[in-house]
Amino acid sequence: MAAKNKQPATVIHYPPGSLSRFIGPRFWPLWGGLTLLRLAIMLPLSVQLWLGRRLGEALFHVLPGRRFFAARNLELCFPEFDEARRRKLLKDNFRNIGMSVFEIAMAWWASDRRLQGLYEIEGLDEVAMELADGHGVILLTAHFTSLDICGRMLNIAGLSYDAMYRRHNNPLMEEIMRRGRERCARTAIAKTDLRGIIRSLRNNRPVWYAPDQRSRGRMSAVVAFFGEAAVTSTATSLIAKSSQARVLPLVTTRDGNRPHYKLRILPALDDFPGADALADTLRINRVIESWIRECPEQYYWVHRRFRYRPEEHGDAYAR
Repeated sequence: MAAKNKQPATVIHYPPGSLSRFIGPRFWPLWGGLTLLRLAIMLPLSVQLWLGRRLGEALFHVLPGRRFFAARNLELCFPEFDEARRRKLLKDNFRNIGMSVFEIAMAWWASDRRLQGLYEIEGLDEVAMELADGHGVILLTAHFTSLDICGRMLNIAGLSYDAMYRRHNNPLMEEIMRRGRERCARTAIAKTDLRGIIRSLRNNRPVWYAPDQRSRGRMSAVVAFFGEAAVTSTATSLIAKSSQARVLPLVTTRDGNRPHYKLRILPALDDFPGADALADTLRINRVIESWIRECPEQYYWVHRRFRYRPEEHGDAYAR
């Protein structure tokens, strides 16, 4: 007898409104964590980052699954590194993830004054030039651990933009994330809402867009990432073509363990999009690879980037 298809879990997305509807016991642990983070942002950011590194070291031990995924990703992407170097990189990556927890809290709840002087931004004139010419701007970025706090800093620096985000299954976390990201961006657009993204671009808006995580569906293909087969979104090419927007790379990094951040907005990609969406996607992957090589410990390696590969490429995470 054929096995029944497993039905996906139902996800309820509540409309924006009062947080009082999330008072049930199922939300109490999350409320506890959020309260601690709200209190933590009262500390100096250097102290928060120290606590974040300690948190990351704890997560390294209590999240064996994520540790395995990150270790496997590093093995695939940096085969030239010896085991000791990859092990150090893995531990540093978890420390960076721990720091990002406190950085996200600062991005969502800290005042503009708290973040002034902690960043430098290059290339805002590139965005202004494209907008003045009537082009929407795709701020092409990637999932580095400082992504959220750098997004807030871009807003503080005076750039009003819309941002793509991925919905969270927990309705309370979804609402908190939406509110937090709308402190950084004018509008938070769901990753799957391509029409919304294109609409913003056609209205001559900058859109913060990170296509570097796995993506399944009609607008995806197997494209090399660090020389490995990875199911990758090809939507960037379509979005740029449909909206006539220019694609400007945006690199966001932290200065090591210091509370100082650098955002680099680079000139628009020439001849993008091209005639071939696959070639465009490979080009984007190679651009992102070059950023990762600059500070590999700051990339979000715990994501299963090489999941859903065709059988001929093998299961990247088979134990």
